[in-house]
Amino acid sequence: MKRLFVLSLCLLSITLSIRAQESVTHEGKVSFDTVVYDFGEVSRKCGPLHCRFVVTNISYKATVISRVTTSCGCTYAEWSKEPLRPGERGYIDVTYKNDAGPVPFDKSIKVFMIGLEKPVCLRIKGEVK
Repeated sequence: MKRLFVLSLCLLSITLSIRAQESVTHEGKVSFDTVVYDFGEVSRKCGPLHCRFVVTNISYKATVISRVTTSCGCTYAEWSKEPLRPGERGYIDVTYKNDAGPVPFDKSIKVFMIGLEKPVCLRIKGEVK
């Protein structure tokens, strides 16, 4: 009985971790592979940290990433500028300077897209050791 309970807990934790990695849909028009990128513990010696968020147009109309803003000067973003037709993917590449610390960080990135009423909020986080 005890083994069955432990096995059930393991399966539940695996299921929850898979669920956390599922894509996130916004207003039924676009889907992001993730909205939070966790760098975990990093060293300041690693230099700038980079990650990529992938967006998929799941609507029947083309859309464009019109603007991306970051919460502070230590984070900047580049994104695909061409229109995304239905089914096409675009990206938002984010770089965190990683020149302060030791300190935890949690930065927000707002993605404004044609056809969405509200910006999509992405986050990067981690802890500089």
